[in-house]
Amino acid sequence: MSSTHYLGQIVTLMGTAVAVSWLFRLIRLPSILGFLITGMAIGPSGWQLIPQEAVGQFAEIGLILLLFTVGLELSPEPLIKSGQRLITATGLQVVVTLTATLIILYAITPLTLTAMAVIGLGVALSSTAIVLKQMSDRGETNSTTGLITTGILLLQDVLVIAVLLAVSMMSNASGDANWHSVAIRGLAGLIGLTLCLLVARRALPFVLTQIARHGGRELITLCAVLAACGGAWLAEIVGWSPALGACIAGLLLAGADERHQLVAEITPFRDVFNALFFISLGMSAQLSVAFEHTSVIVIAIAVTLLLKTVLTAISVKIAGWPIRIGLQVGITLCT
Repeated sequence: MSSTHYLGQIVTLMGTAVAVSWLFRLIRLPSILGFLITGMAIGPSGWQLIPQEAVGQFAEIGLILLLFTVGLELSPEPLIKSGQRLITATGLQVVVTLTATLIILYAITPLTLTAMAVIGLGVALSSTAIVLKQMSDRGETNSTTGLITTGILLLQDVLVIAVLLAVSMMSNASGDANWHSVAIRGLAGLIGLTLCLLVARRALPFVLTQIARHGGRELITLCAVLAACGGAWLAEIVGWSPALGACIAGLLLAGADERHQLVAEITPFRDVFNALFFISLGMSAQLSVAFEHTSVIVIAIAVTLLLKTVLTAISVKIAGWPIRIGLQVGITLCT
């Protein structure tokens, strides 16, 4: 791809982001909705201004930087203190939602068990990027509801990684050598990432303090970008989601004394990351399929939102939080 062609794609993305943000602010609608619609319009299913091969690259970069900035705004201590209850709430929420979805699909569709399980997991899990973006915009990131929601989202991401690893192991079950190789690689990756987290939890805040004391603002910004990309790179090496690695890097830096200065330096770029990711997400949509099954999709969305809200609220309540908090978490996680 020529540099001119690549720059043209960036101009198209940023130009539409500016126009959409301005328009949706005038009519007082969420900018996320505008970005998604714009992505559908300019993507491969719409006017084809952006080719299919470029969609994933833009989405990955936007998601990594977006979740890093969200991680910076969180306080890791409350998440650690509520660890046991968060594990209970996440486990219950995923299991009961998956089970309820399987029962419904078995009763009304002729799908195979594998297909129903994939759909069930899709219903049970939530979009980390969308949910955290909404909470950040409302200033709820460090509220009780925000911390519970964030903890559940992070545990869901870890669960996805475990499921993908299990699927990979089962797909290679025909050869014992392959099975053992996948298992050893997965265990080694988990141990390696855990060691990196333990070291980084102490090292990153210290490094950031020294940079802030002896360097300048530009060094702090460079350090933040390095941490985001480094976390994403390490996570990808061990088979984890790069975006999750970037978010964890942000969480680790959130414990530094210079956290607020770092947030102030990164915040102006957050809206750029938001636009980049959500427009790319819209470009991934298959409009032909959506138009062909509009009524089914609308009904499925309505049932999913209601079912997931209720089951998540019950799970959070069982884990030990008040039902009011459970309902707030359920409504937040139903996306």
